[in-house]
Amino acid sequence: MDWSDIPVEKLPGMRKLHSLVSEYYENRLLNRVKNRGHLPEHIGIILDGNRRFAEREDLSKDGGHTLGARKLEDVLDWAREIGNSIHDCLRFLQRELSEVFSGNTGSYGPV
Repeated sequence: MDWSDIPVEKLPGMRKLHSLVSEYYENRLLNRVKNRGHLPEHIGIILDGNRRFAEREDLSKDGGHTLGARKLEDVLDWAREIGNSIHDCLRFLQRELSEVFSGNTGSYGPV
């Protein structure tokens, strides 16, 4: 068997290793943020890229948006863990942006 033909993420034990490394990194980052004491009072998040991610990963658009929503939940949980409770989440549809930039805001109102 030629191991170079197998994507790294498909190698035995890689999911567990990825999970352990991610958990370690997340905890380390959380501790660094908490220890510095300079925490943001407000976090703004612009949701973008779910459709492109879905296309790249050969998922449905809805699948990409579902995964994006799950990741947003993670981000909001992390924000709460560091004591942040004020969040703004914005999302735009490609069609809405096209109309805004063409000057035809229609029912979306001014930007």
